[in-house]
Amino acid sequence: MSRDREPVDDAQGRESTRRSFLEAATTATVAGAGLVGASGQAAALSYGQTQAPDGYPIVSTRDHFDSDADLINGETPTSYQIEGDWDADESWGYTPGDELVIWVHGFLNADKDAILLPQGVNAGYETDLALQQNGYDEFVTAFSWDADEGRSLDLGWADAKDIARANGEKLAQFVVDWNDESTPVGNGEPVRIVAHSLGARVIGETLVRLTADHGAENAIDEVALLGAAIPDESPSWANEYYGPIEYATGELTNYFSWYDDVLDLVYETREVEEALGQEGIGGWAPDNYDDTNVSWDVSNHLQYYKPDEGCMATVASDFKS
Repeated sequence: MSRDREPVDDAQGRESTRRSFLEAATTATVAGAGLVGASGQAAALSYGQTQAPDGYPIVSTRDHFDSDADLINGETPTSYQIEGDWDADESWGYTPGDELVIWVHGFLNADKDAILLPQGVNAGYETDLALQQNGYDEFVTAFSWDADEGRSLDLGWADAKDIARANGEKLAQFVVDWNDESTPVGNGEPVRIVAHSLGARVIGETLVRLTADHGAENAIDEVALLGAAIPDESPSWANEYYGPIEYATGELTNYFSWYDDVLDLVYETREVEEALGQEGIGGWAPDNYDDTNVSWDVSNHLQYYKPDEGCMATVASDFKS
């Protein structure tokens, strides 16, 4: 695949790594302290995000889990809520015939009105803008989950992994409902998913549930993983996601960057193994799996999906092909 520019040089990469490591450490500290509040606009600006407009469509499982990563009373393993504008006559409504793109955010992404943490819905809106900018203008919704809820001693990381795993069952149910035109959200148009960071765990578990619980072959047309914060061997032969990838999706592409600072410094230190989003797969891949090296375009963990930068031009091109 041709590129217009070379990978960042070592000095630039090291400086980017230092900046993002400090940013990640600050974010983790704030999350550990449980600091929330302020307006959504202030939070978005504090993290350099573009604010999602009122009514932006969301599939939500927010507040389904407590700080111990347990499902709360009143919610079920498959429950979810639809929020925002979905009707065709609303500002962000679904246009019949559009494909559905589901954005799945990563660790520590907060709900609305959080301060000093990225907001998952805003990141979804930025992904939407980046796809449109690159000629892929379909209906995008943000899957918003309790990525900032855990309070385990590792700043919530272990709890967040458990919550991500549990959300796979919920997202699988939504996908099944979307594909069934007899349900309230049923449509049947193609489903594509873009997942960032720990969102890759949500998607891996979604594919597991689509396979094991629903027998839903090719339920998702295409999956794009950005900076996947899961083990590099997890999609490979004899590991947990190999079979579900082959069965439940038509194609899965892992967009990885050697210069993903957070995966290099934070993930590998915590997990003592390499991340899929930094080096690509560590083993024999499913036939419908592809690694795409976007190191030329991505020099930090939060850059993948940003408009005017990152790798969304490549993702959009792949979606259109």
